[in-house]
Amino acid sequence: MEAIATARPGPFCRGYCCGYDGEPWYGPSLRELLADVDHILAASRPVPATHTIWEIVRHLSVWMLAVRRRMAGEGVKHDGVSDWPRVTSASESAWLATLDVLEQAHRAIERAVEAMPADA
Repeated sequence: MEAIATARPGPFCRGYCCGYDGEPWYGPSLRELLADVDHILAASRPVPATHTIWEIVRHLSVWMLAVRRRMAGEGVKHDGVSDWPRVTSASESAWLATLDVLEQAHRAIERAVEAMPADA
């Protein structure tokens, strides 16, 4: 059995990791952008008929987890509703839990990319 090379960072991983919590070329990383967002700001909807920051973060998490499942060879089906999960509680603890899910989703993709063969 051939050993899997885990040499990091490859171009994809560098770009992906930078975009989340590094120093991307285009400006602040996602983590930096969210650093000063509290649960009140995250839940606010200053423009009617738009998504809140909170909804967008939940949407990102859903799709990051979908990418991770696809990388593992699993099929991913979306019904058009589950990719924009509702915010059911606008508490501080719920916001922190949402950010934790985002972090875990990012780290899952990062670990999967790191485990890929160098020639993948």
